Amino acid sequence: MSVIRNELPNHKIDDDLVLYDPATDRVHTLNPTARLIWEGCDGTAEIEDLVHALTTRYEISFETARTDVEQTLQQLLDMGLIRRKEPA
Repeated sequence: MSVIRNELPNHKIDDDLVLYDPATDRVHTLNPTARLIWEGCDGTAEIEDLVHALTTRYEISFETARTDVEQTLQQLLDMGLIRRKEPA
């Protein structure tokens, strides 16, 4: 599954990222892990790429990283902060 982040106004605060979604008038704060995943949603990265980024950054197991990526992607999709990339 390839996903792409929505271009939203954002502001970095320390390691967190604050996003404003004008469509819902909601503010979302992403912790460093969610921020890394959201920023990786560029339309070209696959889940395995995001998992690798987490295992490299945090020195965690592949299984833990995969679970974190899958859960975070689902939450970001549910909040409308990312969307599935349409097949070409």
